[in-house]
Amino acid sequence: HETRNVWAQVKGSKYPDSILIIGAHFDHLGMMGDVQYPGANDNASGTAMLLELARHFSQKENQTECTLVFAAFSGEEAGLMGSRYMARHFPYNLKKVRLMINLDMVATGSEGVTVVNANAFPKLFQDLVDLNEQKHYLKEVKARGESCNSDHCPFYEEGVPAIFIYT
Repeated sequence: HETRNVWAQVKGSKYPDSILIIGAHFDHLGMMGDVQYPGANDNASGTAMLLELARHFSQKENQTECTLVFAAFSGEEAGLMGSRYMARHFPYNLKKVRLMINLDMVATGSEGVTVVNANAFPKLFQDLVDLNEQKHYLKEVKARGESCNSDHCPFYEEGVPAIFIYT
């Protein structure tokens, strides 16, 4: 399986060497035998959110202090091939990456979100919970332990703080 990753950056205004990666995969299973796996939620929803975040933060009035890297991966369903390649061949120093956020199956979020690796990063998870309690964005922010089940994992294995958000 050949990997095809697409990425773009929005340079930070104050800390351009401090990087936040936002990623999503754009492949899905399609058909396996007689079973159809529609790709609208897994993973068109994550890819749509990634593109909307990139559009929003690329506007000068929404520029963040740190650099944002938006990464769209292929090969997630075939074994994290695109994200594994990018984590091993990242165009910047991985030590400068403060966090990798993987988006998958984000759909409406009407029942809240679950954060994979929340237990590995308790302060980060608590910050997400506190922000949600202050702003009331979602019904709930739930914790899930470590899991190597999506594109956050190769970055996590390379020592990058990484979480996976899904609904």
